[in-house]
Amino acid sequence: MAKSERQRQAKLARKRQKKAVRTRGGGGKATRRVLNPMVLSEARTHPIRDVRVNTDWRESGEATIVFAREVKAARSALTLGIYVVDLWGRGVRDAWAEVDVPVQEYERERLQKVYGEAATEALAPEVATALVYRAVEYASSLGLAPAPEFGVARMVLPAPDRAEAAVEIPLGREGRPVIRLREDDDEAKVVAALDAKIGTGNYEIHTEEEEAEAEADEPELA
Repeated sequence: MAKSERQRQAKLARKRQKKAVRTRGGGGKATRRVLNPMVLSEARTHPIRDVRVNTDWRESGEATIVFAREVKAARSALTLGIYVVDLWGRGVRDAWAEVDVPVQEYERERLQKVYGEAATEALAPEVATALVYRAVEYASSLGLAPAPEFGVARMVLPAPDRAEAAVEIPLGREGRPVIRLREDDDEAKVVAALDAKIGTGNYEIHTEEEEAEAEADEPELA
């Protein structure tokens, strides 16, 4: 496949992945989603089975992480933490936890529903932990808070003080905050928070439409 075609296919895959994630990972059973933190009180003691991320997270600045733990009482079921992370400025955009997910369903269906056609790779647990928490810290430094559901979903991750200090996580686009607005964002509120925290002119802000146009205008190398 020519490089230009690979680039086009990668862009399409990213768009499909975003759409899948917006629907909470393709519509997993609502009864498995956790709202009560007590349900996850022992999640961190469960063995880690798998950690996945989209392969282009470094280039795109967008990482969708699936953190899977085995339930001690029944190794045939998993507890999942799913985190949609914007490394360029917004931090954790979406997050949720699911319990009692059968292993076969996870391997055959769940990952595909989360990622769509986007390619994925295994990620070391300490890298995933560092990625999520540093993105949250970076967004906080800009005056932006993580998704409210992160307060519960974070309980599937290792504690933040266990994140590997030496792990390098790229934040911002070439070190500069770039805020990508979604349809459900309050632009005036976001701008006010940024201006108050880091000052006007010290960041970029784009709508999804502008991002899509910029991608369409990118030269395709032969």
